[in-house]
Amino acid sequence: GSALSGAVITPYYDSMLCKVTGRGRTYPETIRRVQRALKEFRVRGPKTNIPFLQNLLSHPKFVQGDFATDFIDINREQLLKYSSGRDRGTKMLKYLGHTRVNGAPTPLANSDLPAKEVPAAPAPQNSHPKDGFKQIFDSQGAQGYAKAMREHAGVLLTD
Repeated sequence: GSALSGAVITPYYDSMLCKVTGRGRTYPETIRRVQRALKEFRVRGPKTNIPFLQNLLSHPKFVQGDFATDFIDINREQLLKYSSGRDRGTKMLKYLGHTRVNGAPTPLANSDLPAKEVPAAPAPQNSHPKDGFKQIFDSQGAQGYAKAMREHAGVLLTD
């Protein structure tokens, strides 16, 4: 599709969060592996086509390998029938968010309100951070930088 400044992204935009592929020695083994992968997926927020794919992979004709390019059109009604999951994770996150923003939904055990104290941040230990490899490079050049890296005893990470 096209993208341009000011374009409106509809709720039907397919951003393809993830792609799942499966492989097995046999067709039934491949189906079992992909079914397991789909069962283990946890996506919060956007709707996915995981229930549709689960129905597709469990359809008897699909499992038998008895299908053609019009399989989805012919079996659309069956493939699109699915119950919503329990979605316990999202329910818990919504509850925690609601409680954090709006307070506990139940009355307090006593009339004492939570303290309104704001903890004080500790004072900085020193006002000037220790020179790093950037400062070594700036002052000693590439040779000094390489030497400092070789002499460094710890692990060095970069992005």
